[in-house]
Amino acid sequence: MAKVARRENGGGTALAVSDPVLALRSDARVAAWSGALGLSPEQARQFREAPGSDVEPLEALLGILALDEQQVLERIALRTGLEFVGDPRPEESSARFYEVIPPDAARAHHVGAIASDGHMMTLATAQPLAPAVFTLIEERLGMPARLVLSTRAAVANLINRGYEQKGDLVTEIIDEMPLDDAAISSAAAASSGADLLALARQTPVIRLVNMILFEALRRRASDIHVHPEENRLVIRFRIDGLLHDAFSPPPGLAAAISSRLKVMTELDIANRHSPQDGQTAVRIGQRKVDIRMSVIPSIHGERIVLRLLDQTQTQLSLDAVGMSKKMQAQLMDLIERPNGMVLVTGPTGSGKTTTLYAALGRIDRSSRNVMTIEDPVEYRLEGISQMQVNPKRNVTFATGLRALLRQDPDVILVGEIRDAETASLAVQASLTGHLVLATLHTNDAPGAIPRLIDVGMQPYLVTSSLLGVLAQRLVRRRCAACDGMGKAPAGAKAGTKCDVCQGLGYRGRLAVYEIMSMTDDLRRLTAQRVDGVTLRQAAVESGFRTMRDDALEKVKMGLTDEAEVFRVLHGG
Repeated sequence: MAKVARRENGGGTALAVSDPVLALRSDARVAAWSGALGLSPEQARQFREAPGSDVEPLEALLGILALDEQQVLERIALRTGLEFVGDPRPEESSARFYEVIPPDAARAHHVGAIASDGHMMTLATAQPLAPAVFTLIEERLGMPARLVLSTRAAVANLINRGYEQKGDLVTEIIDEMPLDDAAISSAAAASSGADLLALARQTPVIRLVNMILFEALRRRASDIHVHPEENRLVIRFRIDGLLHDAFSPPPGLAAAISSRLKVMTELDIANRHSPQDGQTAVRIGQRKVDIRMSVIPSIHGERIVLRLLDQTQTQLSLDAVGMSKKMQAQLMDLIERPNGMVLVTGPTGSGKTTTLYAALGRIDRSSRNVMTIEDPVEYRLEGISQMQVNPKRNVTFATGLRALLRQDPDVILVGEIRDAETASLAVQASLTGHLVLATLHTNDAPGAIPRLIDVGMQPYLVTSSLLGVLAQRLVRRRCAACDGMGKAPAGAKAGTKCDVCQGLGYRGRLAVYEIMSMTDDLRRLTAQRVDGVTLRQAAVESGFRTMRDDALEKVKMGLTDEAEVFRVLHGG
């Protein structure tokens, strides 16, 4: 049990968390919890005898009452008159709490500050029946506290936000590092991986990496970049498509962070001179996150990029990704054909796979056999069979596609057409009674046709198989909370940034599209091997609406702005 002790600090009394000690069971504390929940005599007896009820009473009560944590706290709130707050967030006025209360004490006692009116501090806690703790907090703050109830996960998030705003969250962990920069660098330079493995298993290193992952997910980052430079180490998050500096730990910690991430992704920690790729999955609360890691050697150390895929945050619907109803009807007209090929084009990270899976979600998978070959498999969709590319075992797009064709498929999704062999197999499959969906890297929809011909497809095969091409980009969505201004709503302190978008003015992204369905004119021009510009002009003459048209329509709707459209489409 973590006990509370008084510690003199600048003339005041603060909380300190001592080493775990064996504590005598407190009958008074057990009685207080029993009374607050209205336990029956039998339940009170079970609680009194439950292992750890004095250390973690809430954990013991969950099993006895067969309720989840929120239900227990709501019951306490009802009987005590305390307020229950589901998602507490720290306001600037709560800064004093995070300045005078040590982070480890706040975490040990599940308590964080929300706000202060100058006379009273509002605290959120998951352990309300600990009066000695709150007395010490009040003494250190120099003001009374008002308690509200929140779950332990919500309080932990509140605490992390509070200390992050204070700027000490990384420093707090780094200060615990048992090695100085020189010692860490020495361990990293060792020829044996044993020292690096020991380094990666140190508790502060694990906490530091976990905190980086947690913070990246909290900020909705899609990627984490660990970038060693000559005189500093920079950790950046890619949020809504743009990189932002997040932390700058001491350069000597680069080896520790790299080693820990390699252990997590099962890479060779002793190999610091060759590129490596790995993957893993972690669970943070109720969220399962898939992580892909790429590491390359650079002149200043190992450069690491982590791609994060949070399955719980992905919205696989055409409405959610921003496709208009008219365009959805046009796309589904192509997707519901019994055979042929539909391509989705755009640069890496433009949401092509998300759009394809959103469309697959509308296919009747009970009557059609849907199969995919991907690298990697990013989404899980019920009712389809998915194959992962694995070159080490000779599972490429081409070999995998050949195998899928022997599985009697109706619909095949090919993660990417990269070469002539895969393109040829995809086209042949579309000509022999299968609907083939695939992605391709081109700048716009008309450009997909010359791209297929460039990789070796005969024009007559393209005209016979291709049904249509969808091209897309992602633009940042204006933050609804601050109307894209990046400032807190009226009534907040002047100059305060919007808490929802962290002052960026944008939160989330939506796609802008163009769909080119094949027409007789386009097929005739394809047979003549004309360039993409000529194909685009012909498509526009037949009613084709460009991505820029779609983007400007979304500007009129207030979903994004012209500056963002110009940034993504370069004024095209």
